[in-house]
Amino acid sequence: MCDGLTPRVPYDIGGAGRVALRIFDVDGSLVRTLVDRWHEPAMYSGVWDGWAEDGRELARGVYFYQLEAGDFTAARKPSEL
Repeated sequence: MCDGLTPRVPYDIGGAGRVALRIFDVDGSLVRTLVDRWHEPAMYSGVWDGWAEDGRELARGVYFYQLEAGDFTAARKPSEL
Protein backbone atom coordinates (compact mmCIF):
# COMPACT_ATOMS: atom_id res chain seq x y z
CA MET A 1 0.00 0.00 0.00
CA CYS A 2 2.74 2.39 -0.87
CA ASP A 3 0.66 4.34 -3.43
CA GLY A 4 0.46 7.37 -1.16
CA LEU A 5 -2.89 6.27 0.26
CA THR A 6 -3.34 7.14 3.90
CA PRO A 7 -6.82 6.10 5.01
CA ARG A 8 -8.30 8.27 7.75
CA VAL A 9 -11.13 7.20 10.01
CA PRO A 10 -12.82 10.23 11.60
CA TYR A 11 -14.81 9.67 14.78
CA ASP A 12 -16.66 11.83 17.28
CA ILE A 13 -16.61 10.90 20.96
CA GLY A 14 -19.58 12.32 22.85
CA GLY A 15 -18.51 11.28 26.33
CA ALA A 16 -15.21 10.56 28.02
CA GLY A 17 -14.14 6.93 27.91
CA ARG A 18 -11.86 4.29 26.49
CA VAL A 19 -11.78 4.07 22.69
CA ALA A 20 -10.34 1.30 20.51
CA LEU A 21 -9.91 1.56 16.75
CA ARG A 22 -8.69 -1.60 15.02
CA ILE A 23 -8.07 -2.72 11.43
CA PHE A 24 -9.02 -6.24 10.27
CA ASP A 25 -8.46 -8.14 7.02
CA VAL A 26 -11.26 -9.88 5.08
CA ASP A 27 -10.72 -13.07 7.10
CA GLY A 28 -11.45 -11.17 10.32
CA SER A 29 -7.86 -11.31 11.56
CA LEU A 30 -6.60 -8.31 13.49
CA VAL A 31 -4.07 -6.43 11.38
CA ARG A 32 -3.36 -3.35 13.47
CA THR A 33 -4.61 -1.47 16.52
CA LEU A 34 -4.57 2.24 15.73
CA VAL A 35 -6.04 3.54 18.98
CA ASP A 36 -6.55 1.97 22.39
CA ARG A 37 -6.71 4.71 25.01
CA TRP A 38 -8.87 7.08 27.03
CA HIS A 39 -10.50 9.95 25.09
CA GLU A 40 -12.18 13.15 26.21
CA PRO A 41 -15.25 14.26 24.21
CA ALA A 42 -14.08 15.67 20.85
CA MET A 43 -13.57 14.88 17.16
CA TYR A 44 -10.65 12.57 16.40
CA SER A 45 -9.16 10.88 13.36
CA GLY A 46 -7.36 7.55 13.20
CA VAL A 47 -4.75 7.24 10.46
CA TRP A 48 -3.56 3.94 9.07
CA ASP A 49 -0.28 3.85 7.14
CA GLY A 50 -0.88 0.40 5.60
CA TRP A 51 1.50 -1.43 7.92
CA ALA A 52 0.63 -4.41 10.12
CA GLU A 53 1.25 -4.58 13.85
CA ASP A 54 4.30 -6.79 13.23
CA GLY A 55 5.96 -4.28 10.87
CA ARG A 56 4.93 -5.82 7.52
CA GLU A 57 3.67 -3.57 4.75
CA LEU A 58 0.32 -4.99 3.68
CA ALA A 59 -0.84 -5.60 0.13
CA ARG A 60 -3.61 -3.57 -1.45
CA GLY A 61 -6.98 -5.08 -0.73
CA VAL A 62 -10.09 -4.81 1.38
CA TYR A 63 -9.70 -4.04 5.07
CA PHE A 64 -12.26 -3.18 7.72
CA TYR A 65 -12.12 -1.00 10.78
CA GLN A 66 -13.86 -1.53 14.11
CA LEU A 67 -14.49 1.33 16.51
CA GLU A 68 -15.36 0.61 20.13
CA ALA A 69 -16.30 3.44 22.50
CA GLY A 70 -18.03 2.52 25.74
CA ASP A 71 -21.08 0.39 24.84
CA PHE A 72 -20.90 1.42 21.18
CA THR A 73 -19.27 -0.78 18.52
CA ALA A 74 -19.24 -0.17 14.76
CA ALA A 75 -17.47 -2.00 11.95
CA ARG A 76 -17.09 -0.53 8.48
CA LYS A 77 -15.13 -0.92 5.28
CA PRO A 78 -13.49 2.48 4.74
CA SER A 79 -12.54 1.69 1.14
CA GLU A 80 -10.55 -0.71 -0.95
CA LEU A 81 -6.92 0.01 -0.19
